[in-house]
Amino acid sequence: MQEASGKRREAGEARDRLMMRALKARDYPAVVEIYRQTPRFIVALNGRPAHSIALEMVEEDAAQAANHGATFAGLFLRESDQMIGVADYVPSGYGGQPNRAWIALLLIAEPYQRQGYGTEAYRLIEEAVFADPDVQTLGLGVLVNNGPALGFWRAMGYERVGSTVQDRDGRDVVMLQKQRM
Repeated sequence: MQEASGKRREAGEARDRLMMRALKARDYPAVVEIYRQTPRFIVALNGRPAHSIALEMVEEDAAQAANHGATFAGLFLRESDQMIGVADYVPSGYGGQPNRAWIALLLIAEPYQRQGYGTEAYRLIEEAVFADPDVQTLGLGVLVNNGPALGFWRAMGYERVGSTVQDRDGRDVVMLQKQRM
């Protein structure tokens, strides 16, 4: 019995490494650095080198999030308040459906990947979304050629829905969703 409670305590401690909070304009230079620290994703998403990412891109992302009723949030190490990731999600009402939420972006800087931070960040988003009892479905889209992301989302309990679609730039996207448990 002690071993089980010890494992729960370790999981709880690991979960408490991050905090998430809405980003303000003063945070945007740090977001630029997060984007630059994820060159594989940025190149795949934008087709341009990471060093070309500038403040204007972050400002555009923040404005788009606001226009869609999304939360544009930073993921910070609790101990140091250092930003290591960014999330963009619609907590409810996605597509005009009050029971649906959407994750547009969950990005962890490469130096912090494969250490459990992505899972912990996702859990923060899921808790925030499912705090609304009306939300029953959480969806997202992943580029077909982003194998690591597809594996991550499947490990988080997401399942493919429908057929592959094309985004506005003509790239193939797999649609995934998870139901409230």
